[in-house]
Amino acid sequence: MSTDKKPSYIDSKLAAFTDRVEAALEKERQERKEERKEHDAKLEKERQDRIAERKERDKERKEYDAKREKEREEYNAKREQEREEYRRVVAVEAGKLYNMWGKLAEFVIASGILELLNRHGDFNLNDTLPDIKVRCQDKQGKFENGQIDIIVSGERDLVIVETKTTLEASDVNHFLKKYLRDYARWQPVSQHITLPSSAGRRIFGCMAYMKADDGAEDAAVREGLLTVHAFGDSCDIAHPDTVLVDYHPDRQAQP
Repeated sequence: MSTDKKPSYIDSKLAAFTDRVEAALEKERQERKEERKEHDAKLEKERQDRIAERKERDKERKEYDAKREKEREEYNAKREQEREEYRRVVAVEAGKLYNMWGKLAEFVIASGILELLNRHGDFNLNDTLPDIKVRCQDKQGKFENGQIDIIVSGERDLVIVETKTTLEASDVNHFLKKYLRDYARWQPVSQHITLPSSAGRRIFGCMAYMKADDGAEDAAVREGLLTVHAFGDSCDIAHPDTVLVDYHPDRQAQP
């Protein structure tokens, strides 16, 4: 019977030891589980912190980019405004300079055109009328304004002169249509000026200029117009062999 109690005692001790080991292992497993849980929570917190930090950096970057874009747009708008103002000033000054050159050309031509024309062909001219503001009235009663730069007149002839700083081919057509072929319809704006009558006179046209675009002189010559080139403080006839056309309406077909 004693032999039966001894294994039971060992078994009980072994069982107790096994329980303690399992309890210790379970405790260790729980501790590791808690540690892992804490570690995972720490990693998750760090990840969330990094995400939040990245979002904050993205927000700051967007705000910075938006600020820089706004500053760039304001800068570009300011520069464009400055450029527009500069272009406006340059255009005004260029216009003044262009008008100055135009007035200079007109003065040079007006001061020498009478003598120059009398040396050319069979003209017998004796009077120069510069810078005449004119207007005419159409059939509907509407008034049109214009300016005839120079009229050189004599007992037998009229020479209508158009002055240009730069002569273009389109200037020739405009001059023919508006002034030369329709000279008689124009009246001076000023009551103190009388335009020379075309009655009994030949009417010739003259394009006077400081420089000419390609083809502009040829266009004038083809239409039988005098071409006068102004340079420095004098002027001269550019194409003296031009066959001149009398634009008096009685001798010239209307367009």
